[in-house]
Amino acid sequence: MAKRKIVLEEEERRELNRRLRASTVSVRDRQRAQIILLAAEGHTRKPSVRKLG
Repeated sequence: MAKRKIVLEEEERRELNRRLRASTVSVRDRQRAQIILLAAEGHTRKPSVRKLG
């Protein structure tokens, strides 16, 4: 499968960062936000998973 680059608008990046810091967001949503941000920075899947721990 070909890799696709994730490009986030500034507003999307702010929202994902807000979800990382919010105390009312579920752990699952926090992890999803972190994975998306890491992928947008160019990290591959396996290193991204290790960074979550």
